[in-house]
Amino acid sequence: MDRLPMLELFAGELRRLRTVAGLSQEALSERINYSASLVAAVEQCRRPPRLEFTEVGGHGCTCTSYLAVWAPIPA
Repeated sequence: MDRLPMLELFAGELRRLRTVAGLSQEALSERINYSASLVAAVEQCRRPPRLEFTEVGGHGCTCTSYLAVWAPIPA
């Protein structure tokens, strides 16, 4: 089965922002209260993220926008 383009987009952005922020999958998982194996599965498009995963802390802040805050601003 082909991966969905939006899933690949989300996964790539999650991985990119996590990496730029200098966080391992384990460190991110601790900050968002999900397992490192789930973070890996989402990044590898093996499992689509549920809405609860994409919303950090239930405050409507998305996982990727949360990571964007931690990512250094390019010079």
